Parts: sequence; C-alpha cells; structure tokens
Amino acid sequence: MAEVHVGKGGGKRRRAVVIPPMKAGLRIALSLVGTLLTAIIAFFFMMPAINFRAPEFYGYLLIVVVSFVVLLYLLSNAAKQAEFMPWVKRTAMPAIAIALVIALFFGAAWVFSSPFFLSRRYHNIMGEYLQTLTFVEGVDEVDFERLPKIDEAAARMLAEATLGELIEVVSQFELSRNSTQIVYNGRPVRVFPLAYVDAVRWIRNTSTGLPGFVMVYMDTQESEFHFLEQNMRYTDEEHFFRLLQRHLRLHFPTYLLGTASFQIDGQRNPYWVVPRMNRTVGLVGGEDVIGVLLVNAVTGDIVEYTLEDVPEWVDRVFSATLLRQQFSWFGLYGSGFWNSILGQQGVWQATPDYNYLIQRNDVYMYSGVSAAGGGENSIIGFILVNQRTRETHFYQIAGAAETFARQAAQGAVQAQRWRATHPLLINVSDHATYFMALKDDNNIVQGFAMANVAQFNLINVWAETLDETIERYVAALAAHGLDVNPGSNYAITPNMTSGAISSIRQVMIGGTTNLLIRLQGDSAYYRMAVSDSNVYLALLNVGDVITITSAMDAEITGNVIPATSIALGAVVLEPPVDVEDYDYTAQLNNGNDAIDADTQPEE
Repeated sequence: MAEVHVGKGGGKRRRAVVIPPMKAGLRIALSLVGTLLTAIIAFFFMMPAINFRAPEFYGYLLIVVVSFVVLLYLLSNAAKQAEFMPWVKRTAMPAIAIALVIALFFGAAWVFSSPFFLSRRYHNIMGEYLQTLTFVEGVDEVDFERLPKIDEAAARMLAEATLGELIEVVSQFELSRNSTQIVYNGRPVRVFPLAYVDAVRWIRNTSTGLPGFVMVYMDTQESEFHFLEQNMRYTDEEHFFRLLQRHLRLHFPTYLLGTASFQIDGQRNPYWVVPRMNRTVGLVGGEDVIGVLLVNAVTGDIVEYTLEDVPEWVDRVFSATLLRQQFSWFGLYGSGFWNSILGQQGVWQATPDYNYLIQRNDVYMYSGVSAAGGGENSIIGFILVNQRTRETHFYQIAGAAETFARQAAQGAVQAQRWRATHPLLINVSDHATYFMALKDDNNIVQGFAMANVAQFNLINVWAETLDETIERYVAALAAHGLDVNPGSNYAITPNMTSGAISSIRQVMIGGTTNLLIRLQGDSAYYRMAVSDSNVYLALLNVGDVITITSAMDAEITGNVIPATSIALGAVVLEPPVDVEDYDYTAQLNNGNDAIDADTQPEE
C-alpha cells in the first residue's frame, strides 16, 4: 500500500510504503508477552513502589513501554529488512506516545512540586517541629561514664577483632557494611549485623541464616558477639525472596519505603526498622516519614506502626540524611525561594558533618548551623533532632565549627600523627563543649581533646587520659572566668592562698581583660579573666586582702599561675588535693598580648 500527499506547487510526493511482515499479529502478540515478562523481571530487580508519588515508578514505566518498541523492532526483523520499518513505526506509535506522556507528566510533576513554586511548604516540614531553646534547657550535663569514646571506624575495628576470634563464624561471615548506633540499657551501643563473605558461602549457609551480630559498647570500648537462638534469615544483603527490600515490596507493593536500619529490642531480638515514606509537597516533592514497619530479622514477620505508636526501644526512625535535608529546606526557604538565592537574608545551612548525642534514652542527630555567606570555620548555633520523634531544637551559640575544632585538635598532636574523631557535643558545667577522641593510624584511641565551642581559641586542651583531659578543661573554664558547677562530679578540689595584694597588672587575651595579681611575699602572678560574674575584680587595689583559688600542682611557666576564682578577705584553708592543671601562660607570650606594666589601678 502506497500513501501520497500533495506537495508544494501542487506536485505529489510518494510516502513510504507500509508493508507488514508475515504473521504481523503474532509478532505483536509476542512483543506484548515479552513486555509483560520485562515488567515482571524489572519489578523483581528494581522493586519500585507502584505509586505515582514514587519517582522510580516513572522510570519503571518507561522501561516497560520502551521494551515493547524494542521487541517489536527485533521480532519484525526490521534491522535486516528496512521495508518493515514504516510498519514498526506505525504500530509502535501508541507506545511511543505513552512514553512521551509519562516523561512529560513526571517532568511537570517534578517542576510544580519544586521549591520554586512551593518553598513555604518545604520550610514547614521541619518548621512545625522546631523549637529554639537555651543550651542548658535542652542538653543534659554530661555523664562521662556513658559518653561514647570512639567513632564508627574504631567501633568497626573492635567488631572485626571480636568476629576474628570466632574461627567457625569468621570463615563464613563478615560484618555488614551497615551498622546502627542505638541506646541499649542506657548505654551507647553500635550494632553490626553479619553478611555472607561471598556467593559460595551464601549458597552453603543461606538455608540456616546468620548466627548473630556484634555489639560494641561505645563508652567502654568493649565488644561482644551475640549468638541467636534462631538465626537471622532476612537481611539487606540477602538474595532472592529473603532480601529485605524485596520481602517488603511483595507485601506492600504501593508503599514508599526509606532506608532500613538494624536495631535490637531490650531482649536483644534483632529487627529491621524501615520508615514508611510519603511525598508531602506537590506530587513528588517533600519526602517525609509517615509510619514505621518493624521486620523480625529471624521470622520475617512485619508489624506496621504509626509514628505515635512506635515502640520506645526503637532509636532510629528518621535517618540523619533525611533530617539534614529537611533542615536544609527549613533554613533555605523561610523567606521564599528567591531569597535563598538573592540576598539570602536569614538563610541558615547545616555544616557538612554531623554526629550523634545520646540523652534521656534517645539518640539525637546534631549538626552545627552556619549563616549563608558566613565563614566556614564558624557557626551561629546547632540543632539537635530526636531520631525517633523528630523533636527538633535549635541552640544559638556562636563559636567554632566542628571541622575547625577537629583540625585544631589534630594540629595540637601533629607530632604524634594522631587523628581526631568528629567532635561530640557535650554539656560540661552548662558550657557547650566539643569532645574528641585522638586515634592513631590503627584506629586505636591514644588520647582525648576538649574545646569550648564559644571560646575555642582560648579553651582547647588535650591529654592522654580522660581524667586528665577533664581536669585540664575544667581548670581552663574557671581560669577564663567561666563558672564551674561546684556540685558536678568533675569539679576540681581547689588549692587556696590568702594574702594582701602587692601588685596588679592587666593584659588583654582574645579581647577579654585578664588581671595579673601578685600577693605579698609571693613571687608568682595569678591570672584571672574578668567576666560578668566577677566584674568586682576590676575594683581591687594594692593592699586588699583576698583569697585566690587555683588548681593544685599547676605548672608555672613565665611565673604565671591560672586562678579559678578570687574572693575578698582571707579564709581558713583546707588541705589541698593533687590536680594537674593546663598551661595557659603560652597565651601571654604572643605579640598581641604584651603586658602593660603601667596599668595598675590608682589607689
């Protein structure tokens, strides 16, 4: 059959002749069958949610539709017999049209679900959960006995060592690439599920499953392997129908699912905690959690919970990645889309790194917050987000960013070539503090470092033991005019000296006025920063009788001793205790902090 049409000037131009191949109907039927098989195979491996809110669903549909066109082309033998190509084009035209509609529909949905049109709705996803608090209100005083001393890399090394002690286990299994930090009986613990070493070990052991998991206690650096009474059969590194994601998809084909995390309950029963997701802005924008699926790793049983009914032993529902994304939307779009690009007034952003804080038997994700256009080494505050409830707190504290604190700590021990872990935010005597472990190249902890967030350039110490690091840090707080809670379990018993003032001098350190005081009959100077809580020190005169509190056995360099407090009048001295203090006199030796010998107060 030939088709013609009238061209320019009234002439006729012959169109391509549409010649169907032999048994054209059969070829179409075979193409449809092949398309159905493609849909089943693609669903088995891609595991998309059959849901128009799932972006991956559109990709799946395109693969299925395009497979019909490809199969029709191959089965018609058009590659060798070009005369069949017009028939292939005409027959495949509906499928091509469907593919274009799918692509255009998804493109439109993506555009009209973007922050360009709906920036306020992106901002509100986390905005309705966020509260602004003071640091003391939201962060508990640190319990150093329960404080994590290692990071994920060091915990994995301990877990591998524990697994290596079990010859029969390590020969067949290895640690999974995934692990989760949880709270177990009030202690910070990281749990490591197992994975099969290779395909051969999988074939040999899949019928019985995985025998247990490794628990690493982050506070004491202890590690143990927990053998299960019944082996785990459903994991995120299995195959075929025991693969966790496929197991869930076959039960819930329309659900949008988030990243699974391995957790245990109070009886050490293993579960996979899988957030149920939804797109809450437009059709495909604003990813959020709307529920939780608990999968028993042994039996595969699935229980669905609403966010309000999630068991308390579950520590992670919202992943750190999702929380940081939602906070990014909150910080960027508070004043609209264009303000996030032009002007950027009131625009916040999370710092590149994050860590976990454990308090009140929950795990919190925390990250520093910087202003758009601000320095990369400073923050305006930080956020704490409960990973189970998404309760979000913002604390406004200007200070050093986590990365800068980490680099400075490593610089202090560069001779030892130690590396600092990502800073852990803690509350020491109501002062925001970065805590870091110092590791060698083998991920073994060799020391610790602590730095004050707000006054990082002045209060930044390290030592090889935790007790010594704490003592140096607390003494540093007091020496710079920052109050130390006397009832805290890390407060230092002081050494006190009374006498009359023979000399007073002043020095500026980091923009803060410090007094250098010498008592009659004493050759050393005592240094104390002037703050709001001790502003009366500026009224002291030569001859006044005072009592100076300092740490015992403080190292004297340059004839200057840091004082923790100065009080008017003499007191009855109590027996001192041995406490080693940190040397701050190096701060007096740089060119910007020269002592002015003529600044004694007038009598």
